[in-house]
Amino acid sequence: MLVLCVVVAVVAAGVAAVSALVSRQGPDPGPAGGRGVAAAPTPVAPAERAFPDAGTTGVPDGVELIPSGGFAVREDGALIEDLLVVDGAIEVYADDVTIRNVRVTNQEQMLYWGVAQRRGFSGLVVENSEIFGNRESSEKISAGIYNHGGMITVRRVEIHSVTDAIMTSHGLIEDSYLHSPRYFDGDHTDMIQAVGGSREGLPLEIRNNTIINTENQTSAVFLSDEAGGGQQVPVQNVLVEHNLLAGGGYTLYGGGLVADGRDPRDIVIRDNVFSRQVWPDGGYWGPVTYFDPAAPGNEWSGNVWDDGSPMRPG
Repeated sequence: MLVLCVVVAVVAAGVAAVSALVSRQGPDPGPAGGRGVAAAPTPVAPAERAFPDAGTTGVPDGVELIPSGGFAVREDGALIEDLLVVDGAIEVYADDVTIRNVRVTNQEQMLYWGVAQRRGFSGLVVENSEIFGNRESSEKISAGIYNHGGMITVRRVEIHSVTDAIMTSHGLIEDSYLHSPRYFDGDHTDMIQAVGGSREGLPLEIRNNTIINTENQTSAVFLSDEAGGGQQVPVQNVLVEHNLLAGGGYTLYGGGLVADGRDPRDIVIRDNVFSRQVWPDGGYWGPVTYFDPAAPGNEWSGNVWDDGSPMRPG
């Protein structure tokens, strides 16, 4: 009985988090044609929050930020902190860099990303930071964080109003709030996008995040072996655990099907809450696609809808 009470409390908190977001946003100011948020549901007000939101992520209250433009980091082990970066990106050409208490946005410039770890470098940590596109600007930020390199950790970060929140095939994403993309014509909108598995054979862990795509296309979490240029890199060694997931065309793309000639393996989708608060079926078309429960090492367990009922892949 105690276990049931805990599960219901967690699910109720998830419903409230999504309800509050959809209600606060109102209609998407982007292009017409069916894109945007669903009608705002009646918010639920639980006594306790169980998933990250704007109050537990981003730059903490009281931190004074120093205005800055974009810049490159070339010193191993550097600490970058307490900055407001406008119309420029932080480009990391070094190992073991930490970015903390930083806010990145744009006014007049189109940015390919807010933060990028470049190829050949590893160990970047981005924490207690916020990256967002300016919805009053005609220019966009394509990706909040783009990892071209090795391992990366994203922790207690809020990313919103961009095309893709985080692009990486490996690393650790935890305790973060990724939501409310801004759509421009032709965009492929995901909150976490792994286009191709890890070429380096490194793991990808996505745990204890709130991940909400308020658009009706692509996904909240996109795991695909299509690496571009006709190349396929199998999706393997991925953990998606204890997240609140909602929205997109399908909320989750699960790495591919063996019957289609793909080679997914060791993809674990466990103890997540799928919310119907953005679209009635989780995503516009449904909650999950291209997940193969029979692939070697794949696991689907403990996933529920926001009413507590079991959520199983179709």
